[in-house]
Amino acid sequence: EVESARAELGKKDAELRSKDTDLRTREEELRTKDEELRTKNAEIRTQGEELRLRDRELEVVRGELREKSEQVMSLGDALDQAEAQRDASRDQGGGGGKKA
Repeated sequence: EVESARAELGKKDAELRSKDTDLRTREEELRTKDEELRTKNAEIRTQGEELRLRDRELEVVRGELREKSEQVMSLGDALDQAEAQRDASRDQGGGGGKKA
């Protein structure tokens, strides 16, 4: 009976050692996966920061483009007014000769 109990204990011990090995292997796999996910998360955060910086740069460029567009429109209005004045004075002056 003692031998039978020892055999049973040996069998249980072997099963527990096998389960322990399996759990350690699984734990290592989970650590590896965790590290991979942390690395991926860091990459995503970096990309997000880069996108925010590019967005700010684009906002600056859009502002500059708006300013240039307003300047062009203002110059266009000034040119239209100058042409209108020239046409009006030409019409009033009887179509005098052009200055050389």
